[in-house]
Amino acid sequence: TGFIQPTTQLRVGDPAQPVPGFPEIPNVRQAWIPTQFAFTTGLTPNPTTFQIVDRANSTFGDDFGFTALGVRECLPAVGVSKSVGTPVLNADGTYTIPYTVLVRNFAPVGRPSFDITNLQLTDNLAQTFAAATLNGVTSIQSPTLTVNTAFNGSSNQNLLQGTDTLPSGTTATITFSVNVTPGTGANGLGPFPNTTTVTAISQGGSPLSDQYNNGANADPDGDGNPNNNNTPTVVSLSPIPGGGGGGGSGAFRLVKRITNVTRNGASLGGVNFGTFVDGAGDVDNAPGLTQFQPGGAPIGQINLDPNAVKLQSGDDVEYTVYYLSDGTAPAIGVSLCDPIPLNTTLIANTTQVQRNNGAIVPGGTVFAPLAPLPVGNTCADASNQNGTVIFDLGDIPNTVGNNFGFVRFRVRVN
Repeated sequence: TGFIQPTTQLRVGDPAQPVPGFPEIPNVRQAWIPTQFAFTTGLTPNPTTFQIVDRANSTFGDDFGFTALGVRECLPAVGVSKSVGTPVLNADGTYTIPYTVLVRNFAPVGRPSFDITNLQLTDNLAQTFAAATLNGVTSIQSPTLTVNTAFNGSSNQNLLQGTDTLPSGTTATITFSVNVTPGTGANGLGPFPNTTTVTAISQGGSPLSDQYNNGANADPDGDGNPNNNNTPTVVSLSPIPGGGGGGGSGAFRLVKRITNVTRNGASLGGVNFGTFVDGAGDVDNAPGLTQFQPGGAPIGQINLDPNAVKLQSGDDVEYTVYYLSDGTAPAIGVSLCDPIPLNTTLIANTTQVQRNNGAIVPGGTVFAPLAPLPVGNTCADASNQNGTVIFDLGDIPNTVGNNFGFVRFRVRVN
């Protein structure tokens, strides 16, 4: 299918008019005339026959030769996009910046021959924050990919282990946060342009790659080629009010954990969701987080070991986002936005809020997939691909005993 020139007719010494649909080849006697054409196969295997047919009245003196057939693999396109959330000013003057990376296999769904392997994402954060101080990376996680927990964006720039396969027609998500100290120079507060590169291997062993595009879509022009969309993701930091003095500044810490997985109504065995897992950096080690009961810490798992736990369709996954206001002033107008992970569906009536160690009550506003999000929202993904929950918490005091809590929801694996 898709022949460019399915048939070529060579006419020598024929004064007749050109035949419609057949290219004209010069009338040259006693000479070899090279002809060539290209074609593209369909999505399913089909036999293709090549033949040379002499349609002259006489074959005397005719000679034909089939010299070469070059076959090139039809490659799937892989694309990567990246979005950045609102930087959070911490009590120590540093900023926590949340990033979301989406990587997509643009091949048609359900075509195993277009699955890509050895998936890897690289991100040079040291280059991004050269005008500031990069303190570390925290909370790197993915629902479906094997993350590299040693990723620091400097000496180790790989976000993944590099062993994952991304099936055709699917998208995977990776999230992490970066802690930086503003610089003192002209660009100490930004802007900080950031890029991410994806590499992979096709089923035929051909290398694949794509470089960054800002937002949630690696191919915003819809031409099927993500390689021609390369807009960096840019973030700037807000100056500390009063230059770091005066009435103080609010600071807000967020720690996200998987706090339960149930299958057929029972909690999944072999995983301790009631323990504290210390992530990279010190975001989850703040003294104020010991106020949480039970556990005296933000309990739960950061990631599920894919070798030990394999999620199945119908499994219910519970996410809990712990928060702590520990700045030198209250955190004003707090709004938390959490997108529903791809390949899952939000379970109705499971969005909850707990303030301090009080009662767990229903809370949050649910937005269906692709529904418009409110103006001024804090969501990193404005397209709202798979649904979103926004928790408007208002002003959170910075006084011990009243400055912490969590939000929670559950999803079902598709």
